[in-house]
Amino acid sequence: MIKLLAAILVVLSGLTLGVAPARAAATLVSTPLSGLGEVRAIFVAAFAGDTSALRFGSVPGEGPVLFGNTLRTAPGAMATIGDFSAPQALSFTLDNLTMRYGFTTGLADPGDAGRFHAKSSADYADFGVGALPAAVGLALAAMPGATRVLFVGFEDRRSADGSDYDYNDLIFAFTNTVNPVVAPARISEPAGLALAAGSLAALALARRRRAA
Repeated sequence: MIKLLAAILVVLSGLTLGVAPARAAATLVSTPLSGLGEVRAIFVAAFAGDTSALRFGSVPGEGPVLFGNTLRTAPGAMATIGDFSAPQALSFTLDNLTMRYGFTTGLADPGDAGRFHAKSSADYADFGVGALPAAVGLALAAMPGATRVLFVGFEDRRSADGSDYDYNDLIFAFTNTVNPVVAPARISEPAGLALAAGSLAALALARRRRAA
């Protein structure tokens, strides 16, 4: 009986070894982002035909302009937000200058059935637009104090104007910034093995009690 249980555990262990470590994928920015330390904004890429501007603040058309015309901005361009000694709620607004409306991180758009127009991820690959531009990688590497980097992708149009909700029309990186909303994680290898071992141990104990 013990040999059988051991063999089953070995099989389960082999299956779980092929499972990738758990991590959070791209998540809607439905609450304000949080910054701690030196926060900088880096222009990553634009895949949209409209002209837009990124502002620091929560009101379209108001607040400091970080990147004035994203169609003419080069990847790796940088803007300083601030240096925060305590966690600070941060909001960024993408003004679509072509369509004359804007979208703010952490706020639903009442003009688009309450949809959110920004997603974030610590992994640039989650946006499905290829490799991170080399200039952006160099900019990040030049900032040793940037311990946390969050990529934020915007959807720049409303559904009535042809939005596809791929959330990669314009992508920016923010240093020392996190998204408080965390996606549910899958069970990792250690947790999976522990769960399997616990189940087998409970099964063995039940059979011993019945035999006694």
